[in-house]
Amino acid sequence: MRETHQLEEAISERTRLRCKMLAMPTLCCAVDGQYVANESIDALENTALRRVLESQFIQRRMSELGARWSEMDLPEPMTLCGPLTAIPIPQTLRRRRCGYLVVIIRDTANETEQSVESLASQCDVPQSDLLESLRVMAASTQESMKPLAALLNWSQDDVIEMASKDKALDAFSAQLTENYEEISLLYRMSRLMTELAAPERFVEQTCEELHGTLSFAWVGAAFVTDHQLAREMAGARVTPCAEPDWIDCARETLEYALDAANQGGIQVITAERFNQETGLNTEGDIAIGRVVRGERLVGVIVAGGKEGLDKGTTSADLKLIDAAAGSMGIFLENACLYDDQQSMFLGVLEALTAAIDAKDRYTCGHSERVAHLAVQLAEQLGLDEELTERLRISGLVHDIGKIGVPESVLTKPGRLTKDEYEIIKRHPEIGVRILRDIPQLSDVLPGVLHHHERWDGRGYPYGLANEGIPLFARLLALADSFDAMSSTRTYRSAMPRPTVLDEINKGAGSQFDPHFARVFATLDFTAYDRMVEQHLARDPQQSDAKGEAA
Repeated sequence: MRETHQLEEAISERTRLRCKMLAMPTLCCAVDGQYVANESIDALENTALRRVLESQFIQRRMSELGARWSEMDLPEPMTLCGPLTAIPIPQTLRRRRCGYLVVIIRDTANETEQSVESLASQCDVPQSDLLESLRVMAASTQESMKPLAALLNWSQDDVIEMASKDKALDAFSAQLTENYEEISLLYRMSRLMTELAAPERFVEQTCEELHGTLSFAWVGAAFVTDHQLAREMAGARVTPCAEPDWIDCARETLEYALDAANQGGIQVITAERFNQETGLNTEGDIAIGRVVRGERLVGVIVAGGKEGLDKGTTSADLKLIDAAAGSMGIFLENACLYDDQQSMFLGVLEALTAAIDAKDRYTCGHSERVAHLAVQLAEQLGLDEELTERLRISGLVHDIGKIGVPESVLTKPGRLTKDEYEIIKRHPEIGVRILRDIPQLSDVLPGVLHHHERWDGRGYPYGLANEGIPLFARLLALADSFDAMSSTRTYRSAMPRPTVLDEINKGAGSQFDPHFARVFATLDFTAYDRMVEQHLARDPQQSDAKGEAA
């Protein structure tokens, strides 16, 4: 039985089909001589030839011939019975001969009345019917029999080579498809990797890209709670692709997968194991990709609820998930470096603003408050997040040029002389000269240079007017004037809030952008007032002055 099964596995359907097209029926014979029926006989329908080939007599003859062929290195054609000749085509499986595909052909030299009559008698079929069946069979002479056998063997070799190439082509095509999907996924992810300031958005979009590529019900990510490793993503659980029916299961699965990944290198969890250990009821495998920084686990990408006819996870699935996890690890590493760089950058800016505060205690916290008010106004106007962040930086450094103003002028009690005022008016240009060699600040310099310009063109340093004044400068002008009027200075006390807002309204269309001024007057100043109190607490003398003014 084992030989029979191997023979059926080895025989090429292409060879059978070629023989059928040439009107040459085929039989099968295992190396042990056992006769095996095949589809070629079934295709003969209820003909005399079919009954002959299925007869016990032919089966015995096939067994005899099979035994003889097994003793030959190159099996030769032999007479099956009367006018029928058997041409053996050896079949191999894993380089071992497992049997023969036997091509039945009519031998014209042996096709006599007596041989046909003998065959009909042996197989119990009418002679006239047998003669009719034989007429539709391919015929050959004895001289042509061996060349025909060689041709059939060469044909089979050709078929085997074609099958091998088809198999290699299918494997190559599958590999090419996998590689294309991986490259396509990594390309799409690479386009997202520039958003280092928004790691959660990158993680969400990566999960969405994977979900669109793989046959899973949902894809999500979970991260360790260690802030040093995961930073902004510490403790985060992201499931952007989960339908409502899958949300609870996805959350449970993320916790389970993160714990499993911490235990070792598990990549696939079967639904059976998961359901048994969690008490849930899910279908399909769960695939896990480890997100690492160095050798430490940062998080996991998890694909759950494998869909399709095959609920098992394929190597292609794991390859894509691992590729995404690897890219995510690189992104988080870069995001952490970016975060460190930004922290250092902002630290330098805060040190610069602290240097201004050290020169003039009456301006303590001024730059920070101006930045806050400008951002609040920008958000109310609907500016995007990235632009608003750059505005905040511009607000922090807008007065940096005061470092170059003599302290005697900067902290002089009472009003300034004309010459002293001209010195003060230089601080925007001094600020630009200080900051212009820092590439990261090039886009915030217009706010530094022009925050004292006026809507009516009577400001400084260049007398710009209306919308010719850069956006950042128009926003900072309102915030700067509001805080200046709200703070105690060497030459006057802080003004009450209603008076300050009244001055802002009066300046709309002359000093300030009229639309911006109207929106500014509607802001909630609660957070600003808290900042003022915090800054006053740093300088008790200024706090006392504030109290006297109130």
